[in-house]
This record gives sequence, C-alpha cells and structure tokens, in this order.
Amino acid sequence: MTEAYQALTFKISFFTAQFRKHHVKLYRDTYLMPLPSTISGMIGAILGIRRKYLKDFVKKVSMLCGSELLSFDGHINEFVRIFKFPRERISKILEKLRDPKGSRELLPVYKSISLFQPVYKIAVALKNENVYVDLLRRLRELDFAFDIYGGNDYNFVKDIWDIKEAKVIMSKTGRGYCPSDEFSNISPGNEVIIVSDMVLADVKEKFIFAYGGDMILKQEKEVVEDDESKVFVYPAEKFLVSELY
Repeated sequence: MTEAYQALTFKISFFTAQFRKHHVKLYRDTYLMPLPSTISGMIGAILGIRRKYLKDFVKKVSMLCGSELLSFDGHINEFVRIFKFPRERISKILEKLRDPKGSRELLPVYKSISLFQPVYKIAVALKNENVYVDLLRRLRELDFAFDIYGGNDYNFVKDIWDIKEAKVIMSKTGRGYCPSDEFSNISPGNEVIIVSDMVLADVKEKFIFAYGGDMILKQEKEVVEDDESKVFVYPAEKFLVSELY
C-alpha cells in the first residue's frame, strides 16, 4: 500500500527577504515567493538536516512544498558593495581599501532588490510520519536545529505562527505559482500582481507567480489545503541543484 502524504501549513514573516534569481547575473533580484528549494532548505534547517544531505533527504521523504504570498509592504532597491575574501588576506584587503582607486577596483557596486516585510503561508507535505510529527512539534515549539532566513543570512525572520495540519488533494485552483504552460486564468481579489520568471535547477521552466487571487490551471495538480486556502506544491528534489560546492 502506498504511504499517504501528511501535510501542514504555517505563516512566516520577514523584516526583508531576497529569494535570489540565480539566472540574473548583473544584479541581485528576487522571486516574489520562496521556491521549493528555499522552503526545503528552511525545513531542513528546522529539522537539523545539513545542506549537503538535503537533496537525499527530500527525495527519501517525497517532500512537496510551495508558498503563498499573503502581504508585503513593497520592495527595496539598494546599491551595495559585496565581496568575500579569506581571513588570512584581511590585511591586504584593508590596505587596498585605504586607497580610493584600489577600493573601487575591489568593491564593485551591485543593484540589490529585496521585499519589504513580506508575509507568507508555507505549505509542506511528506511521506514519513516520524519526520512529520517532529516537524509539527518543532514549528509549534519554535525548537529549530539551525536558524532560518528569508534568503540571505541578513534577511531575518520576524514571526512564525498559525501552524495547521492540512491535506493534499488534486485541484485546478490554488495559490502561489505554476509553470506558465499550465496556467489558464486567475480569479482576482481586490489587488492582483502576476509575475513571470524563469526557474532553473532540474526544472528549467518559466513560472507564473500570482499574488491576490486564485490561479486556475488547465488540469488538476497537487495542492496542500487547509481551512483557508489551497497552495500549489511541487517535488522539492527537482528544484535543488545536483551538487553543492
């Protein structure tokens, strides 16, 4: 007998968030919502799964995940200088920083786009009762093995609440995002934002991200349903890169 999915949802807010589009190279841009790769990383951090074991873990428990943007207060455009260097070269870096010409060469300026105070519903489903029970407990007690962030380690969590048990069903309607070739229409609310973006990893498809309305697809697919809404979910494994360096 095939093991059934067990599902849950929770709400999470960030002071700022940046879910980077890795196909954009000249500046740092953000997806409107966290992809399954980011969500599975959050779940792994909560449970204590180290990054190099994450892909094997999500495959083992058949993890599905997705997200719904509930609200946000706009976006932030920054021009930042980003650089990394080994600790033993700090003195050389400081030496260059003292020289105006050297500092310009060392520290290129990048445009960086972040979301301001976004609030999400995260949907997760998996096929392992022990892992599910542990995840549910850790969320309710805020007992996390590692810290979680809204993209980068300076995008801090503001709050986590409203943890609910849910279920996986098949539906043509839901919230969050979907492949563009599966999208049919949207049932609008008061304000609707629709964004089209490329997703890489093993997916390599253009996705539609919708905020403020239910998406209507051409055919049914998996959603996680709680007492408020339905969120489209996807196999996390396909959104994770094969190797990490």
